[in-house]
Amino acid sequence: MNDVVNKLSYAARLATDILFVRNPVGTSMGTLTGVVLDGVVTATTPFVPVLGQISQAGVSVPHYIAIGIVAFNFRTWLKRDEVDPKISEALRFIENQVIQGRLTRAQAKIRYSEIIAKVVESVRLDPETSERLKKLAE
Repeated sequence: MNDVVNKLSYAARLATDILFVRNPVGTSMGTLTGVVLDGVVTATTPFVPVLGQISQAGVSVPHYIAIGIVAFNFRTWLKRDEVDPKISEALRFIENQVIQGRLTRAQAKIRYSEIIAKVVESVRLDPETSERLKKLAE
């Protein structure tokens, strides 16, 4: 049983670490929203009977925090596969140049390689972020 709990807590820690690296503002805001939501539900339970049923159903602070984190990271999750419009525009431009005969296929491949190199260069992490990632991995 203890081994299962250790594995689950490790998975939860890893997931939150990833969320804080990918979207630190959204994850922080989600955590804060969850805590505030719990406070609002607790404070208004005497006045709104439905909220009393919710709190009696076992919904606790971690549940509200999880709801807040999911809510604030949902849009980021939906856009995870989107390509930057500037990159798409550059690729279309090169393809149009080939169609118009201004570039050969070989020249287009060179241009594509240049775009890929620029994107990879822009994705490299600054030293501070890289160091934080290393600490998280440990």
